[in-house]
Amino acid sequence: QAEHKQDFLRQQSQALADQLNELKLVIETLAGADGKLFGSVTSLQVANRLNEKGYDIDRKRITLDDIRETGEYTATIHLHKQVKAAVAIEVIRKEG
Repeated sequence: QAEHKQDFLRQQSQALADQLNELKLVIETLAGADGKLFGSVTSLQVANRLNEKGYDIDRKRITLDDIRETGEYTATIHLHKQVKAAVAIEVIRKEG
């Protein structure tokens, strides 16, 4: 019974991971002309952007590199002990 439930949860997590792997999030943030950010991109910003797209992911499940410049990055989302998703992130400079 418990093994069946774990298998079901893993399958659900894998289906979600397949959807998340296809996503590309664009995060606009303040940055200097050289592309250096005023601060950094956080897991909370990624979680909020995912939420806007209809995915309810706790920020504690998101692992990011230290993002301090504009460019393309990957966030790892831990959905299940055996399932992870990689979400593409593009950090761009906010105009104005």
